[in-house]
Amino acid sequence: AEGSSVRVAQVGAGGTDVTLRPRATRLVLRYEVVGAATRDEQAPEGRAVLSLRPATAVSFATAPVVTRLEASTVHTLVCGDAPPAERLCGIDDGATWRTRPLPASQAAVVALVDLLDEIGAVGAVG
Repeated sequence: AEGSSVRVAQVGAGGTDVTLRPRATRLVLRYEVVGAATRDEQAPEGRAVLSLRPATAVSFATAPVVTRLEASTVHTLVCGDAPPAERLCGIDDGATWRTRPLPASQAAVVALVDLLDEIGAVGAVG
């Protein structure tokens, strides 16, 4: 809260509660997603489709969510739950791609990417 970080242990699908003191007026949630990549064997090396949904509580369904991706190449970023005219939602910021702020209920993202392995090279997925 108020510019400080609160670390949370790894959490499964059940979620966890975090108490923020003093009372927070802004919350930035950063987390790593594992297992979101799907790879077709006929695709080029490292190419994958990512399917991401924001980790939010029901009470935050209208809160703005921005998804950021780091990959060697992002080919497309689609927000399938957004209104039709806003579904192509990727913004290229150079080293990362992001979405514009979307309500959490519309912030599911599908991306076609070339993934980096741990040493920074395009790597196999899978």
